[in-house]
Amino acid sequence: MANNIYITAAESKSGKSAIMLGLMQLFLKKVRKVAIFRPIINQPLEKGAKDHDINLLLDHFSLNVPYADTYA
Repeated sequence: MANNIYITAAESKSGKSAIMLGLMQLFLKKVRKVAIFRPIINQPLEKGAKDHDINLLLDHFSLNVPYADTYA
């Protein structure tokens, strides 16, 4: 059984956030531990700024994962 899932799209504004929210909701009902990791962040982060998608999932689902561990 797979331990990871990777969500990607060919273009921006394709609805990835909605898909991520739905899948995370499903996973949290079925799986004991869930986390998020984005290997690539498109925009350079300004000092103190956070990636929108990562922040959305961490806040919405109250995931106990340090922000620094969610991206490369």
